[in-house]
Amino acid sequence: AKATQEGVKALGLKLFSERPANGVTAVYSPEGINGQDIVKLAREKFGITIAGGQEHLKGKIFRLSHMGYVDIFDILTGLEVVE
Repeated sequence: AKATQEGVKALGLKLFSERPANGVTAVYSPEGINGQDIVKLAREKFGITIAGGQEHLKGKIFRLSHMGYVDIFDILTGLEVVE
């Protein structure tokens, strides 16, 4: 979780939560970019599943999961796709 959170911040993106969870990192979409477009591009171009925001956060955030068996390769791949 910490690696994902630090990677997101290194990309210049803002974490959604001031106290992020250990299982998922929610990230504000960059200014002028719909979070749903990030989710769609990750899935269609890279074959990576990233979750979008729900209800009033739809299009405003996206979520990177690190639940279960996730290694550094998975984290780096997710961050690379977001970049």
